[in-house]
Amino acid sequence: MSFRMGSARVEGMLSRESARIDWITGGVLFTIMLALAFIRIDHPPASIVGDPKLDYVFDEAHYVPAAKNLIGFKSHHNTEHPLFAKETIAASIMLFGDNPFGWRVFGALLMSCCVPAIFGVCRLLSLARPASILAAVLLMLDQTSLVLARTAMLDPHSIGWFMLFLVTLAWSAQQKRSLGWAIAGLALAGVFMGFAAAAKWMSGINAVLVWVGVTVWRLTTDDRYSHFGERIYAPFKYAWPRMPTFLAPAICGFFGLIAYLGAFWPVFFLKEGGVHDLAGFFKVQLTIYERSALPLAHHPYQSLWWEWPLQFQPIWFYFKDNGKGAVEAVFYVGNFVVYWAGLVGVAACMARGLMRMDKLLVAIAIAYLSFWLIWAVIPKKIGFLYYYAPASLMLGPAIAAAIDRLAPDRWRTIVMGAAAALAFINFAWFYPGLTGLAVPKSFWTKWTLAPNWVTGHPDPSPASTLPLSSTP
Repeated sequence: MSFRMGSARVEGMLSRESARIDWITGGVLFTIMLALAFIRIDHPPASIVGDPKLDYVFDEAHYVPAAKNLIGFKSHHNTEHPLFAKETIAASIMLFGDNPFGWRVFGALLMSCCVPAIFGVCRLLSLARPASILAAVLLMLDQTSLVLARTAMLDPHSIGWFMLFLVTLAWSAQQKRSLGWAIAGLALAGVFMGFAAAAKWMSGINAVLVWVGVTVWRLTTDDRYSHFGERIYAPFKYAWPRMPTFLAPAICGFFGLIAYLGAFWPVFFLKEGGVHDLAGFFKVQLTIYERSALPLAHHPYQSLWWEWPLQFQPIWFYFKDNGKGAVEAVFYVGNFVVYWAGLVGVAACMARGLMRMDKLLVAIAIAYLSFWLIWAVIPKKIGFLYYYAPASLMLGPAIAAAIDRLAPDRWRTIVMGAAAALAFINFAWFYPGLTGLAVPKSFWTKWTLAPNWVTGHPDPSPASTLPLSSTP
């Protein structure tokens, strides 16, 4: 008996030490990503050529003015999306001023959270620490995450909240978690889920896909409960084992709905277009759907969902002559090492996972495919590469998990280091074009690997106009 108690005590100490190391590692990863996002975050600056229309980077032209209209409860004109991200941008403007830093700061914080969140999810799903670090590093270097983190759009807000939902959900599901802490984790995950959906509906849809996956996992796992009804009401030994299966999504969904509905509170106080009853509130929701499904005019940057993994049409978020013999550009293009090797990683995860019944590998592959292929059925009439961002978050974990499972022991560290090094080289080459650093006028063409990559960018002259934004 004493031997068993001693062993349990040692295991507990080792577990706490491992958790402490993971928290420190996550903090370091967050700090690095935060530094990348905040270095010159106020660049491109406002009034670079003295024209207010050119102050914004891509869709900032829609969302920053919409956020300003919420200050003082003036109006809400950007009705095709929920309010929460614009509320956050408005709060940021009130705190830090009406300037590029004020527009972008909260989005940068939330997008930076994705890096430690990916690391945390991988660790909580039992991926080895080196592979989990690689997954986070590849996300940090995937280029598109950095561009989004430095742009005042809805996506860094919705994706950041979604990743906080995902890591909190994984934390609450651990077998060792007490009932009280599991419920608290589910409630917090629900709040994050509600905020994600209230920033942009797509993140809410992705959260539902996560819960569908968890439910299918539970219902298809063999245990002593043979009937559907029994499995729904009985605890699941692999996740939230101290509560009935149906209770976990119910708790998360309840708090998610409260958070989502609460995020719309400003519509009841708007001076123009405000609502005064529940009928008006539900009309706001219907308007979001109707506006999102509207057919739009052809856009030079538009692309189809099946083209996104191969990056057929990257996007020039910003392109200007700075008047000093150079151009400053923000190019939304993914890291080739992450984006293309990630596809191999997804295929390897799916194949290996199914052959060896490795739930982690299958989960990574299915998450990627779900977040991507859902666009094949969503009634959106136009698409852009940045819609692929939630799916691309899974490419780093796919590469890392595939290496961890498939590389021989003596080569595993070398292969992981090589993957990180190649991704860094690609990242460094594109870095000026990700952050608006000035480059010679002829240099930007070195980033365009195909003729259509030039499509839609403005002529690099002071008289040129901002690249067309993506939504009306």
